[in-house]
Amino acid sequence: MKFLEWIFRMILEKYNLKNTIFLKILISVLLMVLMLSSIFLVGCKSEQAKKEALQITVEKVYEIIKDKNRKYFILDVRTKEEFDSGHLESAALIPVDDMESRLSELPEDKPIIVYCRTGRRSTKAAEILINNNFAPVYDMSGGIELWKDKGYPVIVENEEAFTLETSSQAELLGENENGNENNNNKTTPSEEIQINYITSEQLYEWTGLKKDLIILDVRSGDSYSAIHIKNAISIPFYELDDRINELESDSDKLIVVYCSNFDCGLSKSAVEFLFEKGFKNLFALSGGIENWQSKGYPVE
Repeated sequence: MKFLEWIFRMILEKYNLKNTIFLKILISVLLMVLMLSSIFLVGCKSEQAKKEALQITVEKVYEIIKDKNRKYFILDVRTKEEFDSGHLESAALIPVDDMESRLSELPEDKPIIVYCRTGRRSTKAAEILINNNFAPVYDMSGGIELWKDKGYPVIVENEEAFTLETSSQAELLGENENGNENNNNKTTPSEEIQINYITSEQLYEWTGLKKDLIILDVRSGDSYSAIHIKNAISIPFYELDDRINELESDSDKLIVVYCSNFDCGLSKSAVEFLFEKGFKNLFALSGGIENWQSKGYPVE
């Protein structure tokens, strides 16, 4: 303060300005400018802090998954090949390079936990999410490598599409050779989750048989509104826990779940979730709606 006053006195004396009131005004203006600058700098630092994801440990994520806490959305940003070789339970797959174009598949009202192999890609993905106003975003420290080092379980995908002979289809659909209903062919969930895949051709054939079949679209509501498989119902993956009662009465029906394409992991995660809830006869559509549409099958 004394230093600033001295400077202004020098200026006033140089230009023969002796008005102390003028001096005080100049000092007051300068102080106000300094205060505003300080506020601006603090604001910039706060804004910078907002751009950084929160760190979360693998131990904490394990507790979240073990407790079946569906308040969090778990996002794997590795490649499909890495995802299929082993991923966290209930994780959805969006490779980091596809993140910008697939933000609509993510919930805006849930905390998002992002992970990759060691942490580099998840940091980039978290930055993209935060810049697009997703919050809070958590980056799992150490990635899946540290997760596995701790001995925590991973889900390994069966990459072979689930195939059925025609006779097996009839059996699974609940008919015997005379066309009567079978009641003893319900699948029983095993202790380990195994994803059964169905091809677009098989699903199209099943729809022609007009049996008890639910086609479940787990993409975002906007994606469903834009285009969906004919007669499919929409329950976005991140709403599945809250809307599970909409499927309870149909828990014995065949349920085919689909999302966008071969790289989308939402359908697999939805099958895992429904399996845990006791649903039977669950299938994930291989290739999603993009593969279905490429075959010329009906959409709405």
